[in-house]
Amino acid sequence: MSARRNPNGFAGRTAGNGQREPAEISIQNRGKSVSVPMCRVEGREVISVGRYLRLAMLKDEEWLDGEPIADLSQFVSALRATGLSADIFALSGAIDAAPFDGIGQFEIENWAAVRTDDYEAWWQGLPQEARKNTRRAAKKGIEVRSATLDDEFVAGVKAIYDETPIRQGREFWHYGKDIDTIKQENGTYLDRGELLGAYYCDQLVGFIKFVYVGNAARIMQILCLNSHQDKRPIFALLSKAVEICHQKGFKYFVYGKFTYGH
Repeated sequence: MSARRNPNGFAGRTAGNGQREPAEISIQNRGKSVSVPMCRVEGREVISVGRYLRLAMLKDEEWLDGEPIADLSQFVSALRATGLSADIFALSGAIDAAPFDGIGQFEIENWAAVRTDDYEAWWQGLPQEARKNTRRAAKKGIEVRSATLDDEFVAGVKAIYDETPIRQGREFWHYGKDIDTIKQENGTYLDRGELLGAYYCDQLVGFIKFVYVGNAARIMQILCLNSHQDKRPIFALLSKAVEICHQKGFKYFVYGKFTYGH
């Protein structure tokens, strides 16, 4: 779930403890804008989601970069004082962080990730079919290069979004979005992120956006035209992304959640 600020901004009132009382903001959830309660605690935005069991979490936590919360007990106490309606406060650490000590319970999180500190080891460890598909992309004329979020690139992204209203058997969230919305949503975190385009005869046929968070890079979106899947642009994009992470000294490249069968 990625989030963006409501254009009206934060409208809460200042409570007696110096914090902000909860206010409604707009976030993106499954491609749609929904309103959720939000408050500020120690300079961090906390949202509350859920219908029956309310879960409080840092807004855009997956994409936040910076110092971790210094005193978790103090933070939770300040959060309670804001009056935000929530039953549980959930907080995630870095991909290789040690469990939090002294407060609450913890579970091991599920991430699909690869090490990028040794690119050659990653490449040699790939299944033969994956290496073959990456080479096939180059042979079929796929060129991967850095991109900027200009009008031409956004138009190419819209063409990919609008190719089909159904992807992987489900309604595609981004189908039919207008140019301004596409530019706004893809413009987040680019100050510490990358946009790569996969081009065939100078046509954008696929792209990836990933964001640097701590010692890792996380995929925010990767997509290609179904009509060009035979050229394996996704394999070319992933290989180039891992190479860039290695060159910049990042330790992990995070694909997302790993699916264990059922």
